[in-house]
Amino acid sequence: MEKIKEWIGAIIGVIVGILFVVFGLWYPALVIGIIVGFAYLGNYAQKNKGELKEKLKNFIDKI
Repeated sequence: MEKIKEWIGAIIGVIVGILFVVFGLWYPALVIGIIVGFAYLGNYAQKNKGELKEKLKNFIDKI
């Protein structure tokens, strides 16, 4: 019983993953994830303009 308790999170994750695939819920989840990711990226870029300019300049100079 103790070994099952150690793996219960993984078992639930697999079941949820199978349900996402079977019912086609992976696509909306992917779209929402991409939107949230780009929102975070845009917010980071907005707050760190100077630092990003410097990093981009150094990267271009290396190329």
